[in-house]
Amino acid sequence: MIYKLTITLLFLITGFYNYQSDQTYNLQDTIITKDTNKISQIKQSNSEITLRFNNLKLAPVNVRIIFNDFFKKYIGIKESLVYNDSYGAGSKTIVLLDDMKSKSDEVMKGINDARWEIFMQNYNSIRNKVKDIKFIADQRFTFSEISRGLQGFIRQYGLHDQTVYLMYYKDEESNEIKYWLSDKRDNKNPYLGTMDDSLNAIVKEVWIYE
Repeated sequence: MIYKLTITLLFLITGFYNYQSDQTYNLQDTIITKDTNKISQIKQSNSEITLRFNNLKLAPVNVRIIFNDFFKKYIGIKESLVYNDSYGAGSKTIVLLDDMKSKSDEVMKGINDARWEIFMQNYNSIRNKVKDIKFIADQRFTFSEISRGLQGFIRQYGLHDQTVYLMYYKDEESNEIKYWLSDKRDNKNPYLGTMDDSLNAIVKEVWIYE
């Protein structure tokens, strides 16, 4: 429980916002087209939305390229959790945080976002707390919070020449819907540690950045 409280603090001080599955966004300023495709799933059907973002409304290219690198490291954490690799998930989370710290000044020049500034002010405390997490269940909770944060930044500021898949599944025990980002359409679920489970790895949205 103490770990969850700690990472919840991380979530609050960075100003990351939660993505609600039933929330309606006004995306006229950032989206060129919006297409809805019906995707068949075993024992269920799902509506998948494709969003194409207008680069002129996003962050400068150099900042989007930096976020590409953050996203790549995030995918590394996801893969470790899929394979139940606790050590890999922990060490890769630290690498991601360190990379965000080292590129902070360049990011702030491009977006001037108060959430990013608050994160940097609390960086040392956050890193130390994340470093203390040893159990994979707590690392998955951390991953959920990081997913929310990156999801918010990427959706607002974009990536460069990258397609992002917003994935989800419904946790039967807690009845919660859990989200994560992927660089490909696959059936890997980082919360369950499963590698081929189409019922628990569903594409909700496809974000296309050009």
